[in-house]
Amino acid sequence: MEIFTKTENTQQIQLDTQFLKSTLKDIAEDEAAIDFLLDEVIDATTERCLDPVPLEPLVLDRLVKAKLTKTYNIVQLLKGIRQISKLLFILLTNCHLLMLIGLLLALSCMG
Repeated sequence: MEIFTKTENTQQIQLDTQFLKSTLKDIAEDEAAIDFLLDEVIDATTERCLDPVPLEPLVLDRLVKAKLTKTYNIVQLLKGIRQISKLLFILLTNCHLLMLIGLLLALSCMG
């Protein structure tokens, strides 16, 4: 088990997990599971730090908002990719159905 000797390491992990929570809530299907798992990361990190000093909530929020502003376009791109993948799945499913119907029609015309 790794022990964190610097408070900065714990604070960086706190910042990273808070950023992930903010980012993943828009694209995750089970937000509660994401929150639970990331809270577990924070708990484990705090237990492994010799002197854990968490970031103040206002400081944490300000840092996360600054990072979110920089990565807003990436998040929007991920949302777009997710929507496109859903549409492609529907399109491919419909294409397969149309091919199957065409095959059945062709077979019925032959017989």
